Amino acid sequence: MAKRARRSYSPEKRAQILAAAKKERLSAPEVQKRFGVKPVTYYSWRKKTGVAGADLVVSTMEDGIWYSLNAGRARADAALESAMGSH
Repeated sequence: MAKRARRSYSPEKRAQILAAAKKERLSAPEVQKRFGVKPVTYYSWRKKTGVAGADLVVSTMEDGIWYSLNAGRARADAALESAMGSH
């Protein structure tokens, strides 16, 4: 049986998927049905970004340098909306 090609998601796409899942309170299987992201990948993203906890880490690239914002929930939501709106 042939292996499927690995799918790659940009940081912006990951942020969009995580934001939609959080906003709509989607379960991991629902995220898989809607976006095609395996549950183990979804949980990994949540853990790495802190979405499962109280804070969210939003990363953005400016002038070739990655910056991360570790903010409280309200500020993280605003930063995420701002990052999504700019694309």
